[in-house]
Amino acid sequence: MKNIQKHKKSFLWFSIIATILIVLIIAFVCIFDIRTINVPDDAVWKGNSKEAFWIQKVSSDDSAIRFRIYNDYDDKMILDADFYSPGYEDNIIDSINYFDHFKNEIILLNGKEMKMRKVYFQK
Repeated sequence: MKNIQKHKKSFLWFSIIATILIVLIIAFVCIFDIRTINVPDDAVWKGNSKEAFWIQKVSSDDSAIRFRIYNDYDDKMILDADFYSPGYEDNIIDSINYFDHFKNEIILLNGKEMKMRKVYFQK
């Protein structure tokens, strides 16, 4: 009889630990695997808990960088535009802090703003 109770306690602890692990795995996947079908693989997520966007660098030249910007909540492209960028390198995507959709500006980590120059698509 004591063996059965011991096995029941062991099984109960195993069930609790397994349930906690499953919940943690699901939470991890939901939080960190947020890329969806409509967002390009090379797009980078920028934002915070209130608002976020996927930003894809399409092309660049000496005076402009073309970005496509997608909403995080519905994955639809909201903007395809050239942004003024005197002298920025190819890794500018790593320097982006967030996209200010009210002003249509890209704000860099150093606080500088990249202004829109030419719009190809805007929702």
